[in-house]
Amino acid sequence: MPVIPAKRNKRLLPLLLAAALSLCACGGEPPAASPAPASAPPEPAPLAPLSAGEGVVVQTLFSSRDPEGLAFSVPFAARDGKLLVEAIDSGERDFRLLGFDLETGEQTLSLDLKKHWPNYRIRPDLTVPGTFRLDTKNSFRRMTWDGETVAEYTLPWSVRPGQGCWYGWDALPEEDKLVWTDEKGLWLARADGSGAALVLPSEAILEREEFFYLIKRHQETGSRLAFRRPWLMDGGRHVAVGFGSANYQQYSDGLVVLDTGTGETLWQEGSFHASPHT
Repeated sequence: MPVIPAKRNKRLLPLLLAAALSLCACGGEPPAASPAPASAPPEPAPLAPLSAGEGVVVQTLFSSRDPEGLAFSVPFAARDGKLLVEAIDSGERDFRLLGFDLETGEQTLSLDLKKHWPNYRIRPDLTVPGTFRLDTKNSFRRMTWDGETVAEYTLPWSVRPGQGCWYGWDALPEEDKLVWTDEKGLWLARADGSGAALVLPSEAILEREEFFYLIKRHQETGSRLAFRRPWLMDGGRHVAVGFGSANYQQYSDGLVVLDTGTGETLWQEGSFHASPHT
């Protein structure tokens, strides 16, 4: 079927409309379309029973006699055949980190998180194989899958949150790097807090023309934009940091990646969950 160029479409459509109107004015009627043969709707196919795909093994790692009020979440994908699960019992106000060996199905870890709630996050540790990190408000612990602490870091007093706003931090002591965010922006320093420099001011968000509508929305609601929860990557060569409302921190409006050597940035808009412990 030939394709009619766009320019001709503009002429052809009025002509078709005029022809239809002239038929009605002369008492003529367009030929009626042949009715489609009636047929019964097809029977829906029966649902196949849900089953695991080929090569997939389904395991029950944890069960409870009283599932009411229980919630589970996986902080990151399984690594080295091990899986971590956050178990939250809202009724008992119990928050635990459980670890499982996927080869044997055995539970290898049960760590009480109540004293850290909600100011913690559990994350993979790419520095030392076979470990993960438990970040709390002022420190982190590098732990093995069975709960043994192999390294610890404590945030220097000089950069701990005081009366001002505080939106998260990250550190790589092995690379002698520390980053944190506050109302002024993103800071970079040595692991002991010395040599601190403001490497990405909060005003940088307002200078991005592509986020004009986002800036306007926050101005209308009286909410200030800020950087939050930085993450050192590539041995400290890059920092990923979210940005969004300084008042409501459950979700971020975007992400920026900073090259700590050159100062170059890469910005990406998009809403993603940013709870205090993720």
